[in-house]
Amino acid sequence: MKNREVADVWNKYYLGVPYKIGGQNSEEGYDCISLIYTFYAKLGIDIYAIHANTKYNYITAKNYLEYWNGSNEDTELIRDWALSLGKQVDKAYRSTGDLLVCYYKEQKQWFLSIYLGNDLCSFILSELQKITVCPYKILEYTIYRVIRISKD
Repeated sequence: MKNREVADVWNKYYLGVPYKIGGQNSEEGYDCISLIYTFYAKLGIDIYAIHANTKYNYITAKNYLEYWNGSNEDTELIRDWALSLGKQVDKAYRSTGDLLVCYYKEQKQWFLSIYLGNDLCSFILSELQKITVCPYKILEYTIYRVIRISKD
């Protein structure tokens, strides 16, 4: 993915948008799953098609809340779903548009982020309920895997 393309999509559709569990659009807000589905769709990548033949094919942006109630075990489902979406790459070789699968040790919760290039990552600022960016260094210690998602 091209740096400029990823930055343009992020800045136009996501930066400053509300964060809302179960949110499906920019008006009501997004949560991390709906953000992943829509972000990659805007870059021409169909997440539904990628995981259609995996054991996680039942998880969609609209129905995953049926399987998730915020417990630690349920965030593991999000982790496993994300790991099935592409090829794992070493953190040192992260590239613009890569999906970051992170673990927040203090809360014992898995979460997702997108590497936006220039050492910036997507970030949900829960205190303000906004989607924003943060320096890669802030998330670096939480990153479990880097997943490269491609159109092929």
